Amino acid sequence: MRLIDIFNRQSLCVLFLLVLCSCSKDPASVSGNTMGTSYTVKIVGIKSQDLAAVEAEIAAELTAINAAMSTYQSDSVISRFNRSGATSWFDVPQNFVEVANAALLVAQQSGGAFDPTVGPLVRQWGFGADDAQQLPPSDSELEQLLAFVGHTHVEIRMEPPAIRKKVAQLELDFSAIAKGYAVDQLALIIESHGIDDYLVEIGGELRVSGDNADGDPWRVGVEYPDADGITVQSGLLLNSGGVASSGDYRNYRQIGDTRYSHIIDPRSGAPVTHNLAAVTVVADSAMLADAWATALMVLGAEQGRRISESKPLAALLVQREAEQFIVQRSELFSQLRTAAK
Repeated sequence: MRLIDIFNRQSLCVLFLLVLCSCSKDPASVSGNTMGTSYTVKIVGIKSQDLAAVEAEIAAELTAINAAMSTYQSDSVISRFNRSGATSWFDVPQNFVEVANAALLVAQQSGGAFDPTVGPLVRQWGFGADDAQQLPPSDSELEQLLAFVGHTHVEIRMEPPAIRKKVAQLELDFSAIAKGYAVDQLALIIESHGIDDYLVEIGGELRVSGDNADGDPWRVGVEYPDADGITVQSGLLLNSGGVASSGDYRNYRQIGDTRYSHIIDPRSGAPVTHNLAAVTVVADSAMLADAWATALMVLGAEQGRRISESKPLAALLVQREAEQFIVQRSELFSQLRTAAK
């Protein structure tokens, strides 16, 4: 299993999105490690002299995002904010406030199912950075934590960018949205060089634009569990959009006879117990796909299906029923083009 940091924790469990590459031509490729996982960028039609410049800009952008939002870096903006006990305005860089604003918007629209302040609860259930917790937390421990967990305890200011705690103990954790944001930022770098055909992927979250090297839509396979193990469904054919997944079938803890999902419901403070196993979301941006995939996993199959139709979202939900998995697609997801495996 790959070593992960806080960014990858929320998606360790998940459906990994696979690029089903059947191109006869190879696009230019840039890859490396970031956010406790790997990244891959495929660019069609870029001149060799421009590739080095794009690669340098990508490296600088990822460094800046980690410097702002990595809870594994003690000197990052988010680490310093979390350590601060003050409730006054805390100056942050533009990228930080952009992610915070998007996170709070999804938190509001999902009724708190997505919440960037959930980190202390995740740690208390043993899914944090050190994974040291061996016993489920007591009701009193959860009650204490819930007093300072909640998206309504945060205020943001866009200009000049700043953020403020209403509760001194509050902490932020962008692990369920930051990879998607990073994917979008790398896409903007590529587009700034006049390139329209590319694929960007970080730890399974991805965004595509235009065509692959053969002039066809990018083909993305979605991996999900079935009765026999893991299956890659028919590929999605995409010319644009961000794709992200979340699920509970890879990352969980077994204590005695009880299996605890790493998906923590910020509203109750406890792991989800419903039968939704996995979710994939396709959206205009990878950041929104990333956040909504987590929100739908917390909401469960019934509520997740309702909100995916009402918002609307292009969502695929995999529900566990006895020894089988039932796949449900929202209307928007059903309209996406597919191809045989």
